[in-house]
Amino acid sequence: MELVGKSALVTGGAQGIGLGIAKRLHAHGAGVALFDRNEDAVADAAASFGDRALGVAVSVTSAEDIEHALDMATGAFGTTTILVNNAGVGFMTPILDTPEEDWQAVFDVCVKGTFLCTRAFGRRIVAGWLPAAIVTIASLNAFAASDGIGHYASAKAAVSQFTKVAAAEFAPLGIRVNAVAPGLTRTPMAEGGFLSGRMFEEFLAHTPMGRAGEPDDIAKVVTFRCSDYAGWVTGVTLSVDGGTHIRGLHNYWAVAQEGVSA
Repeated sequence: MELVGKSALVTGGAQGIGLGIAKRLHAHGAGVALFDRNEDAVADAAASFGDRALGVAVSVTSAEDIEHALDMATGAFGTTTILVNNAGVGFMTPILDTPEEDWQAVFDVCVKGTFLCTRAFGRRIVAGWLPAAIVTIASLNAFAASDGIGHYASAKAAVSQFTKVAAAEFAPLGIRVNAVAPGLTRTPMAEGGFLSGRMFEEFLAHTPMGRAGEPDDIAKVVTFRCSDYAGWVTGVTLSVDGGTHIRGLHNYWAVAQEGVSA
């Protein structure tokens, strides 16, 4: 799965799964451009690679920001042929208590951001007639619903369907588009809630492999999808969750609020 001579864009690349993906792609030889809205964090993350890395502060909800960031990546690496749409945000709130601005924020980052980055990247690839790969980070929650995450589950389901449509449209152009759907993974966001106390116990009880994922568990699969080894794979959303999708999910909200399994 060597990626020597190639370069990749990873959104939400300053920490968590995005940083893990960037590290794995870099380890396989790719140059990496990390896109993240946190200017200091993305600069520090890129510096930690030593070489073949660029950190760019960018909001994936801004088409203008994305174009500017792509220009910077092109200046550093030439035309990049790998895009990983990883940037995302989520909250836990029952539907009746969800502020409109929270719903919009989740869809702006997860869905609009994926669309804008894919469109901008795709236009540049088509202009150069280059083979390319796009991998989008969906979620176990795209398929397994739970109380309290109506906005996040809906957004990630939209991401999964968008992946299929993009795969169909882009296939004749030489661009493969796939998605990866992680389960519970050790990230800063998860450490703040899902990886503690009763909630963590419930996740493990529903995970046949009996552990939380690490960012590199996701990164290895993404790297495969970006490589020539997946050259005849497109339009597929693959669960990478230790088997959690087999058993379905518990009630997040009940566990979080009452400390008991639902």
